Amino acid sequence: MEIEAAVQRTFATGSASGSVAEAARRWMALPDSAARSSCLLVLESNQLKGVVLPRDLLRALATQPTRLLGTIAQAVQPILLKDLGQWIGTIEGLRTLLDLFTRQGLDILPVVDGGLRPLGVLPLMVVSQELILRLQQQADHRDLAEQQLMTAYAEMRGMLEALPDLVLELSTEQAHVRVMPTQLAQVSNHGGELINQMVEILTDSTRSGPWLAAAREAIRQQRSLSLEYSLRLGEQEAWFIANIAPTSHSSVIWVARDISDRKRAERALAEANVQLKAWIDTLERRNQELKLLGDLSGLLQTCLSIAEAGRALPSVLMALFPRCSGGVFLYDDSKGVFSLISQWGDSFSSQSTFAFRHCWALRRGRSHRVESGPQNLRCQHAFEGFIGESLCMPLVGRGQTLGLLHLCTQPNQRLISEYQPMATAVAEHLGLALSDMQSRQKHNLVTLQDEDAQLFNRQYLEQRLQRDLLNMARAQQPLSLLAIALDGLAVAERLSGQDTSRYLLQRVVMRLRNHISELEALGRYGKYDLVLLLPNTEIEEACRRAERLRQLLSSLDASLLEFAPQGIGVAIGIASFPDHGRTAAELLHRADVALYRARSGKGNGIVPYSLPDSDRA
Repeated sequence: MEIEAAVQRTFATGSASGSVAEAARRWMALPDSAARSSCLLVLESNQLKGVVLPRDLLRALATQPTRLLGTIAQAVQPILLKDLGQWIGTIEGLRTLLDLFTRQGLDILPVVDGGLRPLGVLPLMVVSQELILRLQQQADHRDLAEQQLMTAYAEMRGMLEALPDLVLELSTEQAHVRVMPTQLAQVSNHGGELINQMVEILTDSTRSGPWLAAAREAIRQQRSLSLEYSLRLGEQEAWFIANIAPTSHSSVIWVARDISDRKRAERALAEANVQLKAWIDTLERRNQELKLLGDLSGLLQTCLSIAEAGRALPSVLMALFPRCSGGVFLYDDSKGVFSLISQWGDSFSSQSTFAFRHCWALRRGRSHRVESGPQNLRCQHAFEGFIGESLCMPLVGRGQTLGLLHLCTQPNQRLISEYQPMATAVAEHLGLALSDMQSRQKHNLVTLQDEDAQLFNRQYLEQRLQRDLLNMARAQQPLSLLAIALDGLAVAERLSGQDTSRYLLQRVVMRLRNHISELEALGRYGKYDLVLLLPNTEIEEACRRAERLRQLLSSLDASLLEFAPQGIGVAIGIASFPDHGRTAAELLHRADVALYRARSGKGNGIVPYSLPDSDRA
């Protein structure tokens, strides 16, 4: 208190007095005085006026008692209570307090309120101890964080090194790629090549477009994206699937997994599926072809004549060879040429008749295929200027060449090689079927033909009439029947013998046969009676045909008078389907009734059947 009072008086007078100097000397002599108090506060009316540093003050008072106190003491910046609460709680605030102590050379700072009224002092030791404690805690936290970080880093590195994927850090703004340590990079035989290729691609502006685009898209969407790509390793192709995850606004983590085994398995599975589909398609095609071949065999067996078979063949052969044109030729013994009996397609390239020497397949005895182009060895029966593909296949039955199967395509099509196996099978079926059909026809000619007139007999006429009636009823077409009586032949037989009547009958048949079409049938129904079947013929047309035939036979009288002095008279009765009957028996009976009326002298020798009044009703 003595020193404080002396200080107050000194501030009031401006100079140190002897009592103050004496008090200072005594204070410095006190033991541990600096530890008890580090400064003196100068107060006036409870207001802080200044702080005197004791070491400087006491040294000055002890050595220079006459020096003014004001030149020694200095005003000190106190600390407000509100600032103390903020600064003491943080390391930065404690460092600010230490700086305030250091700048003013103080061991203690006064604490005042907002009106600068003293509230106490803050020793430097307290601040230093708090700071040291905080720094120690912070250092401990940092050491713990560093230890945890090192542990996490070791775990992460171990995970990366054990990862069987390739991990890259990719920057989209700079040509920067960082390779993470992975098992692929360290163990794989091709790891180095893969990494080099990927780094070269990612850092090459001319090749990295799609890769960087995927990375930018992942950054834009801020979510992971997947991308499949392949790399070439010599002659092999390695496939990868990459998961791209954004790590910042300009970089991503690129995790690439090798999926080459999966891709090879998928490719093998796809190839197996393609092969399986091809086998199934081939099997279905073979089944369809076998069905069509069965239809062809059944059709040929049901045909009664080669002409009928020729009309029926196109429907089946077009299905067997859908993108080809073609035709079937049959050898004609009477003319010594091969004649066309069946044809289909719009690009048929062969003449309708040709000799044996005009076909290379017939001359060589095996198939002859010609590819597209004008310089190939073509058969002479092909049209001049035809340059498409063609195939000639001989038809052989019972050891003999019976005909020819000819296929052709447009110049821009190449299909013959595809159809050649089927053409071989069809040729075998056709050869056997045509051979059997010819044998049946020869047998029918023997059993169903009249030997004297070389005409169909009554049995054949009745069978043919029944079949034609079924066809006409199905097609809703008419059919007419002419019953022809040749008068005068019986008289000639009585006068000149049976040979004369046979000769006259043959002359009549020869004259009639030249005026009968292939669809019509002429046969011998009685000894001197003939029947002519006229499919697709109305009754009016049948009457006109009957008149022409009567006139045709009448012109024979002059040359046959020596054999038939009374001439050859002709009477014709006509019946028509469906007006006069719907069965073969009805038509034959009613044609015979009309013939009886014609032979009775009614009309001009040609009488169509007329229904009785009871039938009309």
